[in-house]
Amino acid sequence: MSLVVIVKLPFPAEDPLVQAKDEDAKKRGEDPFRTVRLPMMLLKLKQGAGRLIRTTEDRGVIAILDCRAKTRRYSSEVLMHFPLQM
Repeated sequence: MSLVVIVKLPFPAEDPLVQAKDEDAKKRGEDPFRTVRLPMMLLKLKQGAGRLIRTTEDRGVIAILDCRAKTRRYSSEVLMHFPLQM
């Protein structure tokens, strides 16, 4: 494999577990997006990259087509893990 295409950033779906984690973050006075949803998305993004890069000799391209990876308030976290080239 030499290419992984990510069309949409893999934010977690609305389900009872995610909602419970959101509520817990709110009770602690934290931003649920920053403390729950963003870390979950970054983990899934890294797992997708792991399908391409398995050893130090592996090479390939990870194409993130979702413009939010560069334009939203959380773009710095995405770019820190996946530097974008245009």
